[in-house]
Amino acid sequence: MKENEIEEKRRLFHDMVSNSDSLASILDRGRELNLELSAPFYNIILLQTGNTRDGKKERETYPQIWREIDSLAVAKGNGILFDCSIEGKAILLKGGSMDEINETRDYYISSIRDILDRDSRISYFGGVGKPVGRLGELNLSYHEASRAFAYRYIWDINEIFDYETIPKSQIAAQAIDFNMEKITQLDKRKVEGFLKSGEIEEVPYFVEEYLKSMGSECRNSILFRQYLVMDMYFIVTGFLEDLGSGTEVIEKPFKDSREMNIQISSLELTKGYIENIFLKAMGIRDEVVAKHYNGIINRAKEYIKEHYSEEELSLNQVAASVYISPSHFSTVFSQKTGQTFIKYLTDMRMNKAKELLKCTYLRTSEIGYMVGYKDPHYFSYLFKKTQNCTPKQYRSS
Repeated sequence: MKENEIEEKRRLFHDMVSNSDSLASILDRGRELNLELSAPFYNIILLQTGNTRDGKKERETYPQIWREIDSLAVAKGNGILFDCSIEGKAILLKGGSMDEINETRDYYISSIRDILDRDSRISYFGGVGKPVGRLGELNLSYHEASRAFAYRYIWDINEIFDYETIPKSQIAAQAIDFNMEKITQLDKRKVEGFLKSGEIEEVPYFVEEYLKSMGSECRNSILFRQYLVMDMYFIVTGFLEDLGSGTEVIEKPFKDSREMNIQISSLELTKGYIENIFLKAMGIRDEVVAKHYNGIINRAKEYIKEHYSEEELSLNQVAASVYISPSHFSTVFSQKTGQTFIKYLTDMRMNKAKELLKCTYLRTSEIGYMVGYKDPHYFSYLFKKTQNCTPKQYRSS
């Protein structure tokens, strides 16, 4: 698929789930991309691969996995794969009835798990929305899928689930024992990862699901909430200090004993305080980044230059390396370089491949592997697509 088509599909999906375009226009744009969007019922699956348990980008996300999932959707005719730019992909499911859309959901979840579980090195997470009866209600499905998807920052196992049907036994199994040392370790690992690469609009979801994962015993403990508020404050201020930013705008949790009692008097007040300081910290994060676009892009280019030979190199991984959210990085990178991240990375790999084809006697498959393509057939396909000739033809020219 051409790069501009990928971008058009991404924008189409965004407009569908945000209701920022008319239904007639959405359908017309879909037809221009050879996408049949009309159906009686819809649902959404959000899917991410390649996250390690500590929130860092694991280097085992293979392009062929997404091609296989896309092929599955094309073959069935009732699913469309979209690149969401931030944290993975989205699959739009279609069905003729409520029973059919639920059967389609179960089929895709099972099939995706089969594909991803074949390689134990790959980690993944998915969130499933609720079925809706109109394309104009797709934002409701996306909202529920996003709530489930927010668990990816705190869940320690490969999973795909629906926000409304998460088994309580799983929550209990993941709940934290009321042990200060264990809580401290988990807080820093999960929260710092979210502050670094999460999206501002995900803050309410993350905080809510993060607290749920701890179990009701911890949430209902005033002692625990007191610890949690203090710990969140120190994590946030430490994060801002690492960015080189001041911490004065972050409200201290307790100025006196009376305020302390109010702050932790209910779970809602505790949650509200945490959401507030997260929003401020992530807003400052993006402001700091905005002032240093040139430096960020230069560092990103250096990172790409050092890691382009790794097939699993992704926009999310590069964005995390420069402390910026994936969606924001994608926008800034395109503005500053005049091309998308994918185009820039592909061009760099192709240029290196051409150099190796002309200056070495290495086999085409070896060259493909050295520039980030473990699948020699895909390398040859992409080379011909971008250079208008095969690697062999280029070498002999």
